[in-house]
Amino acid sequence: MISIAIDEEKCIGCRACEIACSHHHKKVFDPEISSIEIHIRGKDMNISAVLHKKGGTNNHLACDRCETETEPLCFKYCDWDAVKIVEQPEEDI
Repeated sequence: MISIAIDEEKCIGCRACEIACSHHHKKVFDPEISSIEIHIRGKDMNISAVLHKKGGTNNHLACDRCETETEPLCFKYCDWDAVKIVEQPEEDI
């Protein structure tokens, strides 16, 4: 089974992953429902990422790893190689 990981060191905060994710879920461009949240803080633009694996806070939907797509859209549309697909053995999930 695959899992999604976000490399915060490579992420530039463009939020393309959020938009792609929301489009996968509801066919709208709305980061408020995305399974991924990108947070940018301070003058240094410190970036952190949250991946909602279960029904998230507020309106955020759980990541389903884009099971109906050929590849996860967050991975497909990340031009910075910050979103990774990680293979995990079934018993680790």
